[in-house]
Amino acid sequence: MSRGLKIAAGAFAALAILIGAVVYIGSSLDSIVEKGIEKYGSRILQARVAIGSVEISPQSGKGSLRGIFIGNPAGFEAESAFELDEVTIGINVESVMENPVIIKEIRVIAPKLTYELNEQGVSNLDALQRNIEAFTGASGGKSGGESKDAGAKGEAGRKLVIEKLSIQKGTVRVEAPVLKEMTEVSLPPIEFTDIGKEGSGTAPDKVAAKVLDTITRQVVTATAGLGLEQLRGLAEEGTAGLGDVLEEGAEGIGKAIEGLFGE
Repeated sequence: MSRGLKIAAGAFAALAILIGAVVYIGSSLDSIVEKGIEKYGSRILQARVAIGSVEISPQSGKGSLRGIFIGNPAGFEAESAFELDEVTIGINVESVMENPVIIKEIRVIAPKLTYELNEQGVSNLDALQRNIEAFTGASGGKSGGESKDAGAKGEAGRKLVIEKLSIQKGTVRVEAPVLKEMTEVSLPPIEFTDIGKEGSGTAPDKVAAKVLDTITRQVVTATAGLGLEQLRGLAEEGTAGLGDVLEEGAEGIGKAIEGLFGE
């Protein structure tokens, strides 16, 4: 799997954790989530992470994050690697204690991804992924047996039904030595409906695979002709192994969230 997709998969894992937080923890979570994402996100990525605002209402099942910013790691010139105007979530509160959990709507508004390639052929997303791997390795992972057990539990765990998931006003900014200047391309609107409605819901990693596969193809189409084989190669790599990436990402993020209450 590409480094870029691993970063995106980790972001989706974080979103899944946020959904769980919305439905299980009280309204005082707003400031905890905001400060926690900024503090531990910056520590994990070794890049500036900032959140404009967080609003969560467990009573209504609605939540939003605005002004999400992930800076570039050292050695890259672009100001940010990822920016997002807003993510809104609406959950059917009555389904919180049921399986599957019914999510009425997830709206991802104006995501901006910057793909920067330096003279050595290393991208900013490569660097961010290495920082994640360094953090999860340094924090001490579970043994192989424990990891497999956790994966098995995950398969039998909570599933989701997402009635509507939309990604609007997305853009990809590309900066590389082969280009004379930064190039920005727009992504068409992406919308999914009734994910997991057939059957008893869908596991979060399968939702992520479906979404990321579509986004990847849109990115490849939008950047065709820029002369960047690294980007066009994303389509060939696909989303194989996404479940393992999500498990690793969720474990690392989960440790960070545990730290919120342990420090």
